[in-house]
Amino acid sequence: DPSPADILRFGASIGSALPLDTTVAVCHIGTPTAADICSCLRMGLSSAGCRVLEIGAGTRQLLAFALSRCKLPLGCFVSSGSEDNISLISTGGLPLSADIERKIVRGYSVGGTRYVPMPDQSTSAAFSGIRLLYEDWLRAVLPKNGRVRASLRCPNRQLMLLADSIFKGFDEGSGEHIVFHISNDGSACSAYTADAGYIEHDKLLLLAFINAMRCQVPAALPYAFTASADTIAAEEDGTLLRYLTVTDGEEDREARECAARIDNLYVRDGIALAAMITMLIEKDGRPFSEIVAELPEIHNTQRYVGTVGKVKDLAEGIGAEKVGFGAELVREDGRAVVRPVKGSRGLMVFAESFSAEAAMSLCDELTERLKELSKKTT
Repeated sequence: DPSPADILRFGASIGSALPLDTTVAVCHIGTPTAADICSCLRMGLSSAGCRVLEIGAGTRQLLAFALSRCKLPLGCFVSSGSEDNISLISTGGLPLSADIERKIVRGYSVGGTRYVPMPDQSTSAAFSGIRLLYEDWLRAVLPKNGRVRASLRCPNRQLMLLADSIFKGFDEGSGEHIVFHISNDGSACSAYTADAGYIEHDKLLLLAFINAMRCQVPAALPYAFTASADTIAAEEDGTLLRYLTVTDGEEDREARECAARIDNLYVRDGIALAAMITMLIEKDGRPFSEIVAELPEIHNTQRYVGTVGKVKDLAEGIGAEKVGFGAELVREDGRAVVRPVKGSRGLMVFAESFSAEAAMSLCDELTERLKELSKKTT
């Protein structure tokens, strides 16, 4: 387990990777251990010349909202369970750029972090009021007439407290009962109804995306998300941008700026997505099962491949086009995206096709080819 000195040094490494006087927000899951870790992080950030906004107990999505609302470049979220975990996100809950990550790792591993004398350090400020703004934003999305009947199931206390506050009374509506299941990290949700059965996150996200296109709201989606979104954007004459999970911060800058907007947070916020779906059901007027039945089928799968070699060389070997730090392959039988995995020398292969069998076949084929190419480079 990391000691307080390790956490303080990590905070100083984060601060040293950013310009002097940069404002950083910190948030924790609400346990005493997480709160203590946040205090150590705050001291480390302050020692490197950063201003710190302390949100207190909350969720990763609350932190993402705060970063977007206040246009802050970086936030630290501390969760504690079987082991302590500190995650870093940029504006809107997006992954950090590869350049910032390298600077943080180098500062922590090698040392040489920036130090600002105590009298010149900026004081931290409490920022717990952002929770009220976040809850008001979620409530503004929800329908008002009570015809939609919905309830949420959340895996942890902070998410459940938020869901109970936002969706209070919605389980008494008169319509088709929808049960939303929020993921453990709060970033995604799925749904279940007696008529429609289980609806996975990708379909719910696609439904919300269709509404954004019809309302002429620009949207940014991960590069690995289904290609059906591109077709829908073209049909609706909407704006769709794609951002990379691993980036140097330049090639997808426009997409990341769009993704960081408040009206795009539903892509990475499960409760916000659930709220948007209830609003769409109210707006459409039809049963949820009928709305979902009109969505295009999404068949995808993914595999991890332990490889050795540069992504560029491996991409050329499978006939894919390099995109950022990853690659994309488009064929008649489907589409695949290959991207590196943080903290690993391996790759993730995402494949989609017209059927589950075709997607699995494409993914398996590329996995084997990547393994063969990797062996040739060793």
